[in-house]
This record gives sequence, C-alpha cells and structure tokens, in this order.
Amino acid sequence: MERDTQRTFQLLTEIEKDNHISQRVLSTKMGIALGLTNSIIKRCARKGYIKITTIPKNRIKYLITPKGFAAKARLTYNYLQYTVSFYRDAREKIRESFDSISGDSVKNVIFYGAGEVAEISYISLSETDLKLIAVIDDFKKGEQFFGMPIHDRSRLDEMDYDKVVITTFRFADVIYKILRNDKKVPQNKIFLLNGYGPHTYTSGSKTLPNGHR
Repeated sequence: MERDTQRTFQLLTEIEKDNHISQRVLSTKMGIALGLTNSIIKRCARKGYIKITTIPKNRIKYLITPKGFAAKARLTYNYLQYTVSFYRDAREKIRESFDSISGDSVKNVIFYGAGEVAEISYISLSETDLKLIAVIDDFKKGEQFFGMPIHDRSRLDEMDYDKVVITTFRFADVIYKILRNDKKVPQNKIFLLNGYGPHTYTSGSKTLPNGHR
C-alpha cells in the first residue's frame, strides 16, 4: 500500500471512530507532522471524501460522505491484502533470521520491542530451538507479552542472554544506536532481523502500516 493511500485510509478510519477528533490528535495517531495532517484532510475534502463543519463555534466536526465510505471500503480491502502479504513475507524472513543464529552457541534470546513484529517473531521462534527469556520495551513496561512481563532496558544488565533481537521495524535504527552506545551490551550480541544493518528497515524493505512495529 502506497504511503499516501495508507494515510488516507488511516485518516478516514480515525474520523469514522471520532468525527470530533482534533488535527493534533490525528497527527499523533497517524505518526506524522501536524502540517501534513492538515494537508491530507484538505485533500480528502477536495476529493469529496469528507465534509468539514464548525458546530458549535470553534469546534470542528468531520463527516464522511457516501463517496468517502466507498473509498474507505476499497482501501480496507487493499489494506487487508497488504497486511496478509506483509505478514507472510515478514514471517518467512524472520524465520530465516532465527535459523541463522540458532545453534549450540545461541540459545537464550531477548526481544527488544513488543509490537506486531515481535508477535510474528514469537510465532517463528517457537519453530526453532531458541528460547525467549525476556521482552524489553521502554514504552510498554509493566504490560504482558504472551504471559511474560515486559521490562525496560535497565533490566538488561541483570539478564544472561546470547542475543538481543531487535523485534521492530519502525524503530530499529533508534534501538540499534541505543544498544551500540550501551557499553554493557556486547556488540556481537545485538541482532537485527533478517541480518539487516541499521537504516535497512526504512529504506530497503517493506514497512508496516503506521501503528505497527
């Protein structure tokens, strides 16, 4: 799914959930700048997908038109096709990644990232002899991941592991740099899925629809 098409789909989806949603909240949910959000809203209005009203004074309300609902239905179909295709490709690549490190010297791994990519990774990991011993996600500390508590990276120092697997695509570069700068994490224990180095996820491979990690 192309980026502009994806953003139109996201916008219509969020407006359908809450037609009083502010542009600032929309920009946060879509993960884009406020100015770009405004541009997408205007483009959708020009195409006749939405109508913008101000009721009461100074409060904006968005109405999805019949043309907008038709467009959203079409985009939903495309989105589902894209998601299924991505899941299939991602699982294959992730399984290949785990096969490449599975062996006598690598048994215990830690996932860094607890989003959708980590969930696909968890399924793929179960088909190998690797063992997931912990999950790190600085934004989900205290939550659960398949029954395991999620920790922040401060707990890495206490863990005995063979590899830290960066199980996110969107934030792979950021986490890679964090771990590289952490002198307590051996560089040879940092592993990016599919054997990619930093920057690969955003420029050289597919990326998940926004909100996926």
